[in-house]
Amino acid sequence: MKSPSAARALLFLCSARISAAFTASPPISSPSSRDVASAPSAVAKDPAPRTAFVLSPRPPASTALRAGGDTDDELPTFETEEEYLEYMAGASALPAGFASGTASGTFVSVEAPAMGDLPIKGTVIYLTDGPTDSWAAVFTKNKFPGSPIIVGKARLASGGPIQAIVVNNKVSNVCAGGDGEADAEVVCDAVAAALNIEGGGEHVLPSSTGVIGWRLPAKELAEDVVPKAVDALQTESALSAARDIMPSAIPTMRAPFDSVLL
Repeated sequence: MKSPSAARALLFLCSARISAAFTASPPISSPSSRDVASAPSAVAKDPAPRTAFVLSPRPPASTALRAGGDTDDELPTFETEEEYLEYMAGASALPAGFASGTASGTFVSVEAPAMGDLPIKGTVIYLTDGPTDSWAAVFTKNKFPGSPIIVGKARLASGGPIQAIVVNNKVSNVCAGGDGEADAEVVCDAVAAALNIEGGGEHVLPSSTGVIGWRLPAKELAEDVVPKAVDALQTESALSAARDIMPSAIPTMRAPFDSVLL
């Protein structure tokens, strides 16, 4: 893959356990293995009943934002979440060569079966022009990294290309029972099969965020969520990916693509 913007943006779209690193921000490391620098965000509350959503400081505004009259010193505020999401939709166009798709499913936790069916979301980010060797990664230095970290480090050490990222929320695949690495590989293999990636699951980078200590529901992700996420692939907006990756109710986007560094 020869698109510089595509290579730069690969990192931007991933979250939680692992990210292809193209930003100047340092990663976050914590006992919960948060190893990706999340976009800075803030929610400011008025004394009045209404809530104003305020965008946090960001790198120099992109052309699209400047065209809308925004400056770094005059950040926009929003009266409703709908206004915020409308603004974000206008600032989340995918770069050429990228597609993303999200889907939801359910699973029953092996560790907490009494909780019944629980929701889980999956996101697939795909390089439509083929695999790329131009990728990098930032990993946590935590002594107890999640299985996606271990798999990701092996991918990087192999020097092989990457053509997709698969991200799930709800279960972090950290300190879990069973074989967490094998579970991550099952999901990667499902993505490769659904997308006909010639290199197989080794050309897919796994990422997980969520509860620590629960086993990844690999079967549910591979057989239900991943196929639906692949069917939902589109090349217009990264907003749905940002919403499904993040655990908070208010989604944020990373720095504008023209401010992201390789």
